[in-house]
Amino acid sequence: LGISNANATFAIPRDVREGGGYVVAMATDRETGKGGGLFVVGKNGEDIREKPTCYCDILGDGGVMTAHDPEAAKQVVARRMLSHLSVATADAAGRLWIGTKTSNGEAIGEVFCVENARKMIDGALVKVGVANDVHEVGAVTSCSGAAFHENNFYIADKNVVSKYAFDPNMATLSTVAATFERDAPISTMAVDGSGNLWIATQSGDAPKLHHVSSEDGSTISTVDVPLKRICGLAFARLGDDDSVRLYAAGEDDDGQRVICTDN
Repeated sequence: LGISNANATFAIPRDVREGGGYVVAMATDRETGKGGGLFVVGKNGEDIREKPTCYCDILGDGGVMTAHDPEAAKQVVARRMLSHLSVATADAAGRLWIGTKTSNGEAIGEVFCVENARKMIDGALVKVGVANDVHEVGAVTSCSGAAFHENNFYIADKNVVSKYAFDPNMATLSTVAATFERDAPISTMAVDGSGNLWIATQSGDAPKLHHVSSEDGSTISTVDVPLKRICGLAFARLGDDDSVRLYAAGEDDDGQRVICTDN
């Protein structure tokens, strides 16, 4: 897409009926690199160096949970200026959920739910309404992974995965039902069809891919992946192959790659 200089962190396919292309997470202030929003970008990255259309200013529009306290609200807004959008996932109803990280490692990141304007349907954002509704639903330190399975929502924060009970009708999370700790920082995460977790951890140039039980956090298996860094995991069915396989995106000595882990 040619977006390496645009502070982009992830891209989501956009419905072809709206012209295709992508919705890309970037800084809302291109000069300072601060803030975070979703921008519409053409399929070949056109308009990325101009001023792309801001589909949703996540950090600007996300409701401040302390709005009854003006001073606390100011602190939240200032804190968000140190954040960037880090991960995205969708629940079964197609609502988009966004996690954030912070650049200084001290301020608190957040998790937002975005709904009403567009839904994820068949792997693309489809327009279903006019206005976005952005809810702040919780705080994290550094969100590096988020995934749903049935009525559970998993959030990776530093080296811990938190499991929340999820109400799909109200789009709300309960208190934490369980936490699973790893021995190294988590770089990304995915959930398979059985509800178990695939967690990538990073320690120096030695990433590890762990297959983990979502019931008790125990390790089912560990997979060696020929990458120096794993930055994304996704299950997909490609071509004529009916099997759903786990693919890892990351980096090695030759640059960026996507490989099949043959799980």
